[in-house]
Amino acid sequence: MTPTVEQLEKALLTMAKLVSSREDGEAYLPICQRLEAEISKLRSAQSYLEHIKEMVSSHMA
Repeated sequence: MTPTVEQLEKALLTMAKLVSSREDGEAYLPICQRLEAEISKLRSAQSYLEHIKEMVSSHMA
């Protein structure tokens, strides 16, 4: 099952707290970067899907 944007954002916030509260927090930055990339990818896919649906509905009217 694909995680939702909200779930990924919650995970990112958890990781951000970890990074900022630990001396070795920098070690977790790649996880934060990956979470941000996944959020962006999912938002982009959702936006594109909405665009496609709008395009189809405007041609059917």
